[in-house]
Amino acid sequence: MEFLWNLKGNIKTVYQNLLSLMQKIDMRASFFLSFIIILIISCGRNPLKEKKHQNVVLTDSFYGAVIADTIIYDVIIHNTNLDDQWSQQCLQYMKQNVLIDSLFKLVYEGKIIAYDYFEKKPLRIKDLKKREEEPGFKRENIGKIQFTERWYFDTSRKRFQKEVISIVLGYDLLDEVGKLRGYKPVFKLYL
Repeated sequence: MEFLWNLKGNIKTVYQNLLSLMQKIDMRASFFLSFIIILIISCGRNPLKEKKHQNVVLTDSFYGAVIADTIIYDVIIHNTNLDDQWSQQCLQYMKQNVLIDSLFKLVYEGKIIAYDYFEKKPLRIKDLKKREEEPGFKRENIGKIQFTERWYFDTSRKRFQKEVISIVLGYDLLDEVGKLRGYKPVFKLYL
């Protein structure tokens, strides 16, 4: 019985006690005891805690199978390098000013709430106006959107669907000679 009480101890102690007990009893009893010990140890495990991520495919009756529950990626919407013909071609139909002005209008009309990217708190209208007055900020310099989305794929209808969860607007940070250094977040919107 002393051996079973020591099962709560570390594995080394359990192993040493098992060896000493097996030396004292015959082979059949040893096998039976080993089975009981394994059963007791495995009952203490919680398989739900061990599985950190299950590869389960969720489905939505309209959209199809969820192939990305959450995916985050950046999209450049403003080309600062006029020599970059590939970006120019990719963005030729992008109506950046229409999109940005529409989003700001929704925020200023109170139809959508803008959140501070770092503090994750709602921005007041007066704080957003202050941001628009910061040196270097211009709406036309908003050059990146970071999307957080959920992706669906319906194999029977051959349909790929994206659901936008949130977007972050980032404006260009330029160095002294006008070269792009990176982006600074303006705000985050949950859609």
